[in-house]
Amino acid sequence: MIKVKYFLILLLFSILFSQCNKHEEEEDFMINSGQYGGRYIGGAIIVKNADANSFEVEIITCRTIFSMSNNQRDWMSYSVNDNDYNAELTESINFTDYTLKKYIGKNTLPGYGSYKFSCHLIQFKNSFFINCNDMKESEIFLESTVIVNPEYPNMCAEPTDSIFNIEVKRGTVLDYDLEFNDPEGDSLAYNLIPASDNFYLPEQPPFVTNDGYLYWNNPAVAGKFSYRIIVEEWRSGVKLASSSYLIIVDVKE
Repeated sequence: MIKVKYFLILLLFSILFSQCNKHEEEEDFMINSGQYGGRYIGGAIIVKNADANSFEVEIITCRTIFSMSNNQRDWMSYSVNDNDYNAELTESINFTDYTLKKYIGKNTLPGYGSYKFSCHLIQFKNSFFINCNDMKESEIFLESTVIVNPEYPNMCAEPTDSIFNIEVKRGTVLDYDLEFNDPEGDSLAYNLIPASDNFYLPEQPPFVTNDGYLYWNNPAVAGKFSYRIIVEEWRSGVKLASSSYLIIVDVKE
């Protein structure tokens, strides 16, 4: 009878261990096969309430439906880091699929300078076994360099210097010259972010090229999409000015 009990216990542990390895293989497959919706899920990294001593950062991410079971979704979490700096970021809102995930964190760094923020997708393997109870990090899915300047405490808000109304046909390529130039030859840097919290960000979102063109390859959904471009003027590593432009892209059928 004792031998039978030991046999059943060993059999149970063997089944649990095989399930753990199976989940690990499934996770590897889903990461490598792109079932997370691609490397860049998309979103915006926005500076809030900047002053001379601190600033807040808001990360809004848009994700696709994951082809996973409920248990596998429970293993997933999001982390945000800012390279060498330690920002205190907490998840404040957690919506369901095809909606938004928002993080708001307060950073006690001086409220001046350029900071690079990265968002990662973290998997937690939920198992009774120590060798399987660890976490696994996928590739970065959202990364942006944000400029903190107390003169513009909310980099996604006003001032708006100009409004662009652009039309493009669905399924084509938008390559629009914004005609940004600096007569003094200073360097211009661009940061394209959604204009509001309610936005649709496709898997291949628009972006601004280094030479000032708004580029969008094959917009798949018709409708009006609002973005804000922050244009920064730099000289010898020092930011001289920052301007905000509202862009409304009307994707026609």
